[in-house]
Amino acid sequence: MTPAVPEYGYFHFDPGRWKIDDTIDDYPQQLADLLMMDLPPDMQERAVCSIIAAVKYEIPANILLAIAEKEGGKPGQWVQNKNGTHDVGAMQFNTAYLQDLSKYGITTDHVAQSGCYAYDLASWRVRQHIKNDKGDIWTKAANYHSRTPEYNAKYRADLIAKASKWADWLEAHFQPNHKKIPENKVID
Repeated sequence: MTPAVPEYGYFHFDPGRWKIDDTIDDYPQQLADLLMMDLPPDMQERAVCSIIAAVKYEIPANILLAIAEKEGGKPGQWVQNKNGTHDVGAMQFNTAYLQDLSKYGITTDHVAQSGCYAYDLASWRVRQHIKNDKGDIWTKAANYHSRTPEYNAKYRADLIAKASKWADWLEAHFQPNHKKIPENKVID
């Protein structure tokens, strides 16, 4: 059995442009049917799961889609890092980070499997960065990869470009909430 994603507590945050108003229970199949026509098969799970997780954790869907694209993982994938750790699964969770989550019963097997669990966990993690970290939303989201300024800045720049592309895609497919999050906005 896959453990629940850790509790994140109440956090009021306007998720920006891409809040989907439908209930999550009604949405997955409609979303999957729409994506079948538009995205290649290897991207469908990534898109469906990212959007559903972003709605669930109230973060901008274009940001989670951009992170998922940037990480570029696949279910079951293990990538060895120079420091001896591994990045695991679709959202490339680092094994060192997963050790911290073991207190919740979360294992590498959980994030390596196909399905939406890894995207839920990533969305929870991005929400924690947005809620707790310093900087603008892009720096906070890039903390998913690294808090080291040099690595964060590079990831952040790529994230902004990818998020812009996904924002255009989302706008073409969904009714947007037109409140944009300014690039330099700091969220308390």
